[in-house]
Amino acid sequence: SRTPYPVALTMFPIQESRKTDKVAWEKDWFGIQGPMSEMIQPRIRYVRNVVRKRLTPTAPEYAGLVIESWPSNKHMSNPFLFFFAKNPWQLALHVTVMLRSVTNIMPFTKICQQTVGEYIIRQE
Repeated sequence: SRTPYPVALTMFPIQESRKTDKVAWEKDWFGIQGPMSEMIQPRIRYVRNVVRKRLTPTAPEYAGLVIESWPSNKHMSNPFLFFFAKNPWQLALHVTVMLRSVTNIMPFTKICQQTVGEYIIRQE
């Protein structure tokens, strides 16, 4: 059956300057970006993954991907809900914090996001 929550799959490329030091990138990915985004985004589920290698030579090179489940479609389209902001000042603060964190570890303009359906298959 299909899960009741909207799901976003986001793929993150790694910055050219960070390719040689993946340990430092992963430290920032799990130690800074993950906890910060959990504080300012009200998700139902948040699964963070590291991409170790491309499966084919022509596949895009990504450093990580995230699967996020949101409480509703409005949370994905309303910036106040998306960034857990109660007023315009808090929204500006949360967006600034997110942009600083993201642009520190990845090229922001190359992030790829897709809304996807998620199905749970049960075997009996």
